[in-house]
Amino acid sequence: MALFKSVLVNLQQKELQFELTTTDVREQIEYLRLFEQNKKVYGSISLYNAAGKELGNTRGIVTVKDARDEPFFQEALAGNVYSDPRPIYSSSLSQPVIHFSAPLRDGGGTVQGVVVSLLPI
Repeated sequence: MALFKSVLVNLQQKELQFELTTTDVREQIEYLRLFEQNKKVYGSISLYNAAGKELGNTRGIVTVKDARDEPFFQEALAGNVYSDPRPIYSSSLSQPVIHFSAPLRDGGGTVQGVVVSLLPI
Protein backbone atom coordinates (compact mmCIF):
# COMPACT_ATOMS: atom_id res chain seq x y z
CA MET A 1 0.00 0.00 0.00
CA ALA A 2 1.69 3.24 -1.11
CA LEU A 3 0.33 6.06 0.99
CA PHE A 4 3.06 8.56 0.39
CA LYS A 5 4.51 9.20 -3.05
CA SER A 6 7.66 10.55 -1.49
CA VAL A 7 9.10 11.17 1.92
CA LEU A 8 11.89 13.69 2.39
CA VAL A 9 13.69 13.48 5.72
CA ASN A 10 16.54 15.74 6.73
CA LEU A 11 16.64 15.81 10.52
CA GLN A 12 19.71 18.05 10.69
CA GLN A 13 17.74 20.78 8.94
CA LYS A 14 14.47 19.72 10.64
CA GLU A 15 12.80 18.84 7.37
CA LEU A 16 10.23 16.09 7.10
CA GLN A 17 7.80 16.16 4.21
CA PHE A 18 5.19 13.71 3.06
CA GLU A 19 3.50 13.81 -0.33
CA LEU A 20 0.11 12.11 -0.25
CA THR A 21 -0.92 9.72 -3.01
CA THR A 22 -4.38 8.96 -1.66
CA THR A 23 -7.16 11.06 -0.21
CA ASP A 24 -8.82 8.06 1.43
CA VAL A 25 -8.40 8.69 5.17
CA ARG A 26 -9.06 5.01 5.97
CA GLU A 27 -6.11 4.00 3.80
CA GLN A 28 -3.94 6.67 5.38
CA ILE A 29 -4.83 5.58 8.94
CA GLU A 30 -4.31 1.90 8.08
CA TYR A 31 -0.88 2.66 6.64
CA LEU A 32 0.06 4.62 9.77
CA ARG A 33 -1.33 1.84 11.99
CA LEU A 34 0.94 -0.68 10.26
CA PHE A 35 3.87 1.73 10.56
CA GLU A 36 3.16 2.19 14.29
CA GLN A 37 2.92 -1.57 14.88
CA ASN A 38 6.15 -2.15 12.99
CA LYS A 39 8.14 0.53 14.84
CA LYS A 40 6.70 -0.28 18.30
CA VAL A 41 7.60 3.19 19.55
CA TYR A 42 4.60 5.47 19.14
CA GLY A 43 1.58 5.67 21.42
CA SER A 44 -0.63 6.95 18.62
CA ILE A 45 -0.40 8.61 15.22
CA SER A 46 -3.13 11.05 14.12
CA LEU A 47 -4.09 12.86 10.93
CA TYR A 48 -5.59 16.36 11.00
CA ASN A 49 -7.04 18.38 8.15
CA ALA A 50 -5.92 21.97 7.50
CA ALA A 51 -8.73 23.29 9.74
CA GLY A 52 -7.40 21.37 12.76
CA LYS A 53 -10.05 18.63 12.82
CA GLU A 54 -8.77 15.16 13.63
CA LEU A 55 -9.59 12.81 10.76
CA GLY A 56 -8.55 9.68 12.63
CA ASN A 57 -5.79 7.99 14.56
CA THR A 58 -4.13 4.61 14.78
CA ARG A 59 -5.59 3.66 18.15
CA GLY A 60 -9.19 4.76 17.72
CA ILE A 61 -8.82 6.81 20.92
CA VAL A 62 -10.06 10.28 21.66
CA THR A 63 -7.18 12.71 21.23
CA VAL A 64 -7.25 16.44 20.55
CA LYS A 65 -10.28 16.72 18.26
CA ASP A 66 -9.77 20.43 17.52
CA ALA A 67 -6.07 21.17 17.29
CA ARG A 68 -6.24 24.66 15.77
CA ASP A 69 -4.64 26.30 18.81
CA GLU A 70 -2.13 23.56 19.62
CA PRO A 71 1.56 24.34 18.96
CA PHE A 72 2.12 20.93 17.32
CA PHE A 73 -0.61 21.76 14.80
CA GLN A 74 0.24 25.41 14.16
CA GLU A 75 3.92 24.73 13.53
CA ALA A 76 3.28 21.81 11.15
CA LEU A 77 0.56 23.74 9.29
CA ALA A 78 3.14 26.50 8.77
CA GLY A 79 5.35 23.89 7.06
CA ASN A 80 7.66 23.12 9.97
CA VAL A 81 8.56 19.93 11.79
CA TYR A 82 7.66 20.22 15.49
CA SER A 83 8.48 18.44 18.72
CA ASP A 84 7.40 19.42 22.22
CA PRO A 85 10.21 21.08 24.18
CA ARG A 86 9.21 19.01 27.23
CA PRO A 87 6.82 16.13 27.93
CA ILE A 88 3.11 16.94 28.17
CA TYR A 89 0.54 14.80 29.97
CA SER A 90 -1.79 13.02 27.54
CA SER A 91 -5.20 12.27 28.99
CA SER A 92 -5.92 9.93 26.05
CA LEU A 93 -2.86 7.76 26.85
CA SER A 94 -2.85 8.52 30.61
CA GLN A 95 0.86 9.29 30.61
CA PRO A 96 3.40 11.95 29.62
CA VAL A 97 4.16 12.17 25.89
CA ILE A 98 6.11 14.21 23.40
CA HIS A 99 4.26 15.34 20.26
CA PHE A 100 6.06 15.14 16.94
CA SER A 101 4.32 16.66 13.94
CA ALA A 102 4.96 17.42 10.29
CA PRO A 103 2.98 18.91 7.40
CA LEU A 104 1.13 16.72 4.91
CA ARG A 105 1.59 18.15 1.41
CA ASP A 106 -0.12 17.46 -1.89
CA GLY A 107 1.78 16.95 -5.16
CA GLY A 108 2.08 20.71 -5.61
CA GLY A 109 3.68 21.21 -2.21
CA THR A 110 0.63 22.80 -0.58
CA VAL A 111 0.07 21.82 3.04
CA GLN A 112 -3.20 19.86 3.21
CA GLY A 113 -3.03 18.69 6.81
CA VAL A 114 -0.81 17.54 9.63
CA VAL A 115 0.46 14.15 10.85
CA VAL A 116 1.11 13.92 14.61
CA SER A 117 2.73 11.14 16.58
CA LEU A 118 2.70 10.74 20.36
CA LEU A 119 5.80 9.28 21.92
CA PRO A 120 5.10 7.98 25.46
CA ILE A 121 7.73 8.87 28.02
